[in-house]
Amino acid sequence: MLARTHPSQVERRCPICARLYFVRLKYVKRGEGQYCSPSCFHKARNRPEAERFWEKVKETASCWLWTGANKPGRWPYGMLAGPGKTAKLAHRVSWELHHGAIPTGLNVLHKCDNPSCVRPDHLFLGTLADNTADMIAKGRGKGGRPIGTKLSPASLASFRSKRRKRF
Repeated sequence: MLARTHPSQVERRCPICARLYFVRLKYVKRGEGQYCSPSCFHKARNRPEAERFWEKVKETASCWLWTGANKPGRWPYGMLAGPGKTAKLAHRVSWELHHGAIPTGLNVLHKCDNPSCVRPDHLFLGTLADNTADMIAKGRGKGGRPIGTKLSPASLASFRSKRRKRF
């Protein structure tokens, strides 16, 4: 048994080498301290992409949800990092695992409109124009408003005519 060196440490077992080690609770809360050493961390990252992908997928009745890291920003698209490579979007990795390479100029789009879904039958290939048309057809767009505005052209015209009548 290892001796605890700090009162806020917790005992963990390394998923790669099965060695027991202690890690501070603040690192566990941040999602760090999963491996006992940098060498075990690199062994974990060098595993095949499919193996790293499937351990982060939760299959539900409808969507297969990505439980790994998410892309920072507005939408929670999943990210899968590889050894020495930039991270890839999880739904693109799912498409590649099930259907092969993604042709240049095409994007992987969601039928279910769930950014964290990686279920292959909920994904389809399309251009940026296809994605925009899909967004508008499903009512997820701004409704024809110019970017950066809060009012539609019809609402703006109505507002301006009412304003003119007051003065």
